[in-house]
Amino acid sequence: MSRLPHFSIAAYRAGANCTRLAIELAAACAGVRFAGPVRVLRGPRTIALALETFDNFCARIRAARVASGEALLAEPIDAPRIWTCVAPSPIIDQPRIITIDGVSQPWFASALPTYPSTRQAYLHARSAIVYPRPGLIMAEMGAVYCNLLPYPQWVPDHRLTPGFVDFLDGKLVAHEDKLHPRGRVCRTVLVLCHAFHRNYAHWLFDCLPSLLPWRGPLQQGRLAVLVPPLVAWQRRTLELLGVPETAVIETPEPSVLCENMIVPGLSSTDVEATNMPKSCRFLPQPGPG
Repeated sequence: MSRLPHFSIAAYRAGANCTRLAIELAAACAGVRFAGPVRVLRGPRTIALALETFDNFCARIRAARVASGEALLAEPIDAPRIWTCVAPSPIIDQPRIITIDGVSQPWFASALPTYPSTRQAYLHARSAIVYPRPGLIMAEMGAVYCNLLPYPQWVPDHRLTPGFVDFLDGKLVAHEDKLHPRGRVCRTVLVLCHAFHRNYAHWLFDCLPSLLPWRGPLQQGRLAVLVPPLVAWQRRTLELLGVPETAVIETPEPSVLCENMIVPGLSSTDVEATNMPKSCRFLPQPGPG
């Protein structure tokens, strides 16, 4: 067997090194939009991430309001859009406390706390980094959103954020270079990533309801669902909702760059505040007779 000339081997090795460097440069460039070229080139550093509400997150990226889900999904997406669903019919307030002689009663606050009323909303944006396992989304370096309802807050599971260092002064500190995307999703996706997605109740009440308005586009192949790796019973719930297997993207990557994404959230903008009594006070009145 004849040997390759020495210069051919050297050329082959040089070509392989150039290819490797090109791949690394492409991965680094994916994070330039978020970190800036100076930060990428000067090496690892830590950054403090602030957690934002859905409304603040939409305002930061200047999302424009649209009137329907179809208008939200329509291509091309030149600028971020937000669609707020129609408010549901109000629940008749019939609070009462049942007392039973000889039985100790729970203590009730004299003044009920006031909570902001919210509506289901969806944001359609481009070019954002999604961290599937902790359920975080970052459109600009330093500000993230998570779909923990009704108030976003740091939870222990957010320690799964790539490059996590510590929680400090209400922010999450992480190594900046670890926050850059490790994968890429080109399809338009509905992001159903949640910090507690493996929890049965959170999956049923926080994740799946956000999917309901989009079953048509999912079945038509116009939309896909982006989720962390699921288990069998979770895949079964998607199947029962009529979501095709081809419309489910389970990503094992710690971070992915989404070119086109729809993010569910609760919007409190232009919605009047309301009292939300304790659930034990929402006891129905007895029926006729």
